[in-house]
Amino acid sequence: MTDAIPLVRCTGITKFYAGVQALDDVSLELRAGECVCLVGDNGAGKSTLVKILSGILAPDGGEVLIDERPVSLNRQEARRYGIEAVYQDLALCEAQHRIEELEAEVLALQGQLQATRHSNAGTMCYLLTIAAQLADDLTDELEPR
Repeated sequence: MTDAIPLVRCTGITKFYAGVQALDDVSLELRAGECVCLVGDNGAGKSTLVKILSGILAPDGGEVLIDERPVSLNRQEARRYGIEAVYQDLALCEAQHRIEELEAEVLALQGQLQATRHSNAGTMCYLLTIAAQLADDLTDELEPR
């Protein structure tokens, strides 16, 4: 992390769905020029956090700051700040066989990460670099020829 002031800062974010806690005291800082990846198991709260940041959901607790100013984001406000979520839709993809291969490769990467049990940033960056290359390969296959 750098000492630069975060463009977006979330602190103590909580969210409940019908009594089930989806997010518990989540904090996140995003700075200019960073590439950030949310990684976690199904049900870990990744989508919920993205929906809060993109103004689709309001947090039940905590605070979102943009340029160190507290904000209450709705869709329009989030877009005004340049925040948008893009959701995957496999129905839009013609290369279903490549998606299945990519899923297998990502699962293998996930297995490597779980096997190493490292919180080592270098290991995580290496695995994310491989995942990014796989995504690039898929993008190349989908581009019109």
